[in-house]
Amino acid sequence: MTPMTTEIEPGDALSALQTAWHGTEAAAPAPAPSEAANPEELASLETALAVDAGVSPPPAAQKIRRASFLDLRAVPQASEQDAMRVFPMMGPAFPGEWKEQIRQLRTRLNGLQAESAMQEQELQIVAISNLRAASPRHGLAANVALSMSSMRDMRVLVIDAKLATSDMHELLGQSAAAGLCEASRAKREDLPASFRRITGTQIYLMPGGDAAAHPLDPLDLRGVHAVLQSLRAQFDWILLDCPSFDSPSDAMAMTMFADGTVLVVEREMDRFDGMELALGQVQGKRLLGAVIV
Repeated sequence: MTPMTTEIEPGDALSALQTAWHGTEAAAPAPAPSEAANPEELASLETALAVDAGVSPPPAAQKIRRASFLDLRAVPQASEQDAMRVFPMMGPAFPGEWKEQIRQLRTRLNGLQAESAMQEQELQIVAISNLRAASPRHGLAANVALSMSSMRDMRVLVIDAKLATSDMHELLGQSAAAGLCEASRAKREDLPASFRRITGTQIYLMPGGDAAAHPLDPLDLRGVHAVLQSLRAQFDWILLDCPSFDSPSDAMAMTMFADGTVLVVEREMDRFDGMELALGQVQGKRLLGAVIV
């Protein structure tokens, strides 16, 4: 089936999802801005970064330019051929009408980012999740990143945050490698090993990493927060491919790092009580919309 996107106003999110569920796409007022990150939490980290005119700040953030937190030149590269499986939209079987829906979603996100910037709010880190791990996402996060990267000077990072089912390294044809788990604990000079850049593009990938190395707590949550906040100055968009809400603790842990969340809903399979539960678990974060598949 063809995916459909619907904007959702946070104050009436469930009602808007119900409208989308019945097949009617209704325009919604612009969502209220999310709360900006507390600058005091990162003061010690940010003051350690010097000005670097060679790094372009994301348009939504309008920040003072700082020295590169991540040495992009040291990031290992993956060929476009190796990355084909990461981006379903690059395959010949991907429906053309689905590609158009991806472009529409990209356009809506860019519009919301511009509106947020006018209100001096950030919309840069977006979580993408669904209700059940068994439901298809059709590579939504990677496909949106691919569409965004086609725009001039747009640098995009996709993070595979589905630690229990992380498969980005396999799609890249690699054995388990460093990723989000390691980046949350890494020293700054060791960070490049946790990333991959698609050769000839401005798309960067971060696999999930080796969750089994830290069975009790795969992620250092404070480390994840510090890394994501520091990467804002180097990427226009950071897309978190998050765990599903049937693993609520994992989903909540990742969506709390985002400026907004996009929810993937499977038509005729996902139930409204599950949607209501997911909306409650977003914990007041900005719900940007839903994609019906």
